[in-house]
Amino acid sequence: MATDVGSVYRSSIQVRDGTGSLTNPATKVYTVTLPDGTTQTPAISTDGTGLFHADYKMAVEGLHAVNWVTTSPDMSKTDYENAVVFRSVVGLAEARSFLGLNDTSQDETLRVFMMGATELAESVVGTCVIRTVSDHIPGYVRPAIRLPQAPLPDANAVTSIASVWTNGPAWDATLLNVYPDSGVVEPKDMRGFWFGPWVASYKCGRKVIPVGVVMAVKEIIFDLWATQRMPQADQLEPGLDQTAVYEATMPVGYDIPPHARALLAGVGEIPGFA
Repeated sequence: MATDVGSVYRSSIQVRDGTGSLTNPATKVYTVTLPDGTTQTPAISTDGTGLFHADYKMAVEGLHAVNWVTTSPDMSKTDYENAVVFRSVVGLAEARSFLGLNDTSQDETLRVFMMGATELAESVVGTCVIRTVSDHIPGYVRPAIRLPQAPLPDANAVTSIASVWTNGPAWDATLLNVYPDSGVVEPKDMRGFWFGPWVASYKCGRKVIPVGVVMAVKEIIFDLWATQRMPQADQLEPGLDQTAVYEATMPVGYDIPPHARALLAGVGEIPGFA
């Protein structure tokens, strides 16, 4: 499972010699490569002969590569771990109740499905869970800019829009008219944005999540969770009808359930402009 940002990820290794016996290597290095390409080498702890582990506190979101290298015996082992910020428009207990799960044993798996369902809903109605982002905006001259991850929580959500060029123009919050629902931003002097492209720093998301979005996300979670429900969960000898239903839960070209899409349509897609 992915590791939440701020949590500790533990990686372990067993070192064996040519006979398959646990042995201590001459040297050992554990390296974590962050999403931006920088590296860190956490301290290694010894758990016994040939048994080692290292802990790393995930500080940034994204895919991390973790690599063990030993000498005498020579060995290299690489793995990957995603550091995530958990985002969901429904709570864990609420999702568990909707699925009829009576214990917490599958919570870590369920959290992944909740994040996936939220992303699917956001792809239709725009950002829901509030987050701070920095987006590249292409162009050279624009009268107004539509921020990619609208809507915005309020009219004060935009920190700045700045040209990527050295000594280029920049507009802070005091110089901007911001329209939260559409995510459209324009300079108050109405002279437009110039000397682009630009980098926009802002908060996106909704302070209040529409009920239709919450209901739709629950429907999507239930639909995605079908891959975790074996046919035997409902009856000892599943018939052809139930087997067909189960196989239909893993279609090619997945789309969200029609009922969920109807609920999201009731909320509406993010308005834009030509």
